[in-house]
Amino acid sequence: MGRPVEASVELWQTPSYIPTKFTVECEDGSENIVHSLIELPPGYPVTIAVYNTEGQEFPMEVSVSDSNSASALDSFAGWRPILVQGDGTVKAFNLADDVEHVEILLTTQTRNMKAYIEILKGPNDDNEIIEVDTDNAYLHPFYTVIQAAEGCNTLRIKNENSVEFPFEAYVRPCEGVVEEERQQFNYGGPYF
Repeated sequence: MGRPVEASVELWQTPSYIPTKFTVECEDGSENIVHSLIELPPGYPVTIAVYNTEGQEFPMEVSVSDSNSASALDSFAGWRPILVQGDGTVKAFNLADDVEHVEILLTTQTRNMKAYIEILKGPNDDNEIIEVDTDNAYLHPFYTVIQAAEGCNTLRIKNENSVEFPFEAYVRPCEGVVEEERQQFNYGGPYF
C-alpha cells in the first residue's frame, strides 16, 4: 500500500496570471498514477508550479519535462467528443476489468472550464480525484492518462461550471505509458 497523495499543479504565465490549475487527490500514489500534459501557448514565458498539499508526513517525487509532442487534440483525430453540459452535469463511463489506463481530454471553444474527474472502484470509493480549472480550455486543454485500479472501475466527469460553459470530453482506454515512451509525458511519482 502506497501513501496518499494531494498535489496542486499550476501553470503561471506571469506571477499574477494563472490560466490553468488542477489538483490531484488519491488514496494510493503507487497504484493511481497520473500522466498529464499541459499545453503551452507559443511565445510566452511560463512556469509550472507543483505543490504537495498533503503535508510533510507524505512526501512525493515529481518531475516536469518538455514533451515535444503535438497537440493532445490531434491524437483524438477521428474521435467524436461527448458534450458535458454545465450546472453539475455528470457523465459516467464504466471501464471493463481489462482496462488498465484511460486517456482523457477535456476542451472547450475559447471558454473557461471547471471540471471534476474521479475514478470509482465501488460505491462511494473515490480512488482518485482530479479538479481542473482553466480560463480557456481551447488554449489550455486538459489531457491526462490515469492508471485504473484492478477490476471494474467507473470514470465520472462532472462540469462544475454554470450551464453557459459546457465542455467536450474525449475518453478512451489506452495501452498506458511504456517505459521507453515516458519522455512524452511530464512524469514523477505520482506522474504529472
